[in-house]
Amino acid sequence: MLDLFASRPQPRVLLGEVVEGGKRAWWENRPPKPEDLQAHLEGRRLLGLVPNKAIGLDFDSTAPEDLKPLIALLEELGVPCYWGPGNTRGSRVWIFFGEPPEDLPTLAKGMAALARALLGAPAEGYPSSGGKALFLPFFGHLNGQPRPLYEGGSGNPVALPFKPRYADPEALRRLVKAVPFLEVAMQHRPSGPRHDTALTLLNLGHRAGVLEEVRALLGTARVFAVWGLEDTRTLAAWREELDRLAEAAASGEYERKRGVPFLRE
Repeated sequence: MLDLFASRPQPRVLLGEVVEGGKRAWWENRPPKPEDLQAHLEGRRLLGLVPNKAIGLDFDSTAPEDLKPLIALLEELGVPCYWGPGNTRGSRVWIFFGEPPEDLPTLAKGMAALARALLGAPAEGYPSSGGKALFLPFFGHLNGQPRPLYEGGSGNPVALPFKPRYADPEALRRLVKAVPFLEVAMQHRPSGPRHDTALTLLNLGHRAGVLEEVRALLGTARVFAVWGLEDTRTLAAWREELDRLAEAAASGEYERKRGVPFLRE
């Protein structure tokens, strides 16, 4: 199972134990052993690695049920993910790759930024450029008191042996590239017509090659609330409007599409 998370040698291993009020962690200068994984699965001792084939998003203060906006967005954009409670608190989201992306720390950092903007809560992405390790899921899976792991939007619990669906790194790159559009949208309610602001962001997203990602981000409940759209529309109606606006943004039938100058105004 370790090769689902890391393909490169691990010269050090992160170990830990659950204690009252949290956990105690330490490093040992040796590769992980099969008995380390067995102890982890039996809930006797935590095992952590520096991943290079997976992104781990760590939410210390977010309950698993509060991850739904992020899980729904990833599902909509076709990014397989897995989620569940943390080993001692909060929750985790995992995204797996068939081969190690060279820019994995950048993708992890971008996905953490997306999670913070979308959920309004602290989030850390692993691996980081500093090579931090992250404790693996399935702690206690064999002792009758597991921390469950669930599949994407279906919410089906995952069993061992685990065979994850792999994400397309290019899909993650597009989504990370679209995060600044969400951050701009979240600043405040537009002062003018909100559909004009949405169309402008979609125009810019089309130019950047992330139109579908920007459309999905603008259709989240968080943008809907920040923009005060509940006064005239339902969320479903807003998403239908965004579909039409995205078609207009992608069309070459009209010129002078609004861009950055309009947003500055």
